[in-house]
Amino acid sequence: MAAGVACTRPKAVTPFKKLPQFINAMVGSEHLPPDFQFSSDPSHMKTSEALQFLEFIQACQKEHPDNIFKFHHWIDENGDLQESMEDKDDAKP
Repeated sequence: MAAGVACTRPKAVTPFKKLPQFINAMVGSEHLPPDFQFSSDPSHMKTSEALQFLEFIQACQKEHPDNIFKFHHWIDENGDLQESMEDKDDAKP
């Protein structure tokens, strides 16, 4: 699988509705604004929520350019969390 590609199926649907349920496992807390929670499917976020999230990410990337936003887990077609390939590689001895 190529770097940065989440799925090899081009027509796969992203399970956005499950993201709020798993956000704390999928994204490190340092990449989320304090007390931030996705209230629903992120594709239907309020503009104010999206701006809060994106402005926080932008400020963090300016202050810490080597510590970028990334997903630590992903949701498979069965709705189960899977560890990112990058994290699996980092865990190898």
